[in-house]
Amino acid sequence: MCAVGVVVLGLFASVLAQGQSPVISEVSVLLPCRAHGEAAAVTFPLRASGGCFSWELADDDLDNGLELIRERSVKGCVSSIVLVSQRLCSEGRHSFGVIALEQRSGTELLSDVVVDQINALEIDSRNRQLNVGSRQVLFVEATDVYGNKFSSLTG
Repeated sequence: MCAVGVVVLGLFASVLAQGQSPVISEVSVLLPCRAHGEAAAVTFPLRASGGCFSWELADDDLDNGLELIRERSVKGCVSSIVLVSQRLCSEGRHSFGVIALEQRSGTELLSDVVVDQINALEIDSRNRQLNVGSRQVLFVEATDVYGNKFSSLTG
């Protein structure tokens, strides 16, 4: 009876491993907007796992300042994208929906992306003294007017 239980449990574990539920890496993303005249765009990677995905914006507005750069495709499946925000701060706070559609089951995974202005920066160092010309590791955190932390400052 124990051997049968072990076989059934092993079979159940292998079925679970093969049928992993679709998951998206971030359900909420906050990106900073771009100041007028600033050339660099802000980027943020977004990933999905547990299936074969296609990606799209929930908004049909093509001129929204947010671009999806799809990573390499394997048999039509794209597991990750890079969000690129070119949105100007003068355009105000804006929300977007990014959908990862699992092609076999039709499951839609949604990530809410907000592009807004940085309200505050906090810079932290583990060193008490900063010497001119020396390399330092600084930790930078930005928040919006509501106190929400930005997901990325890359760009």
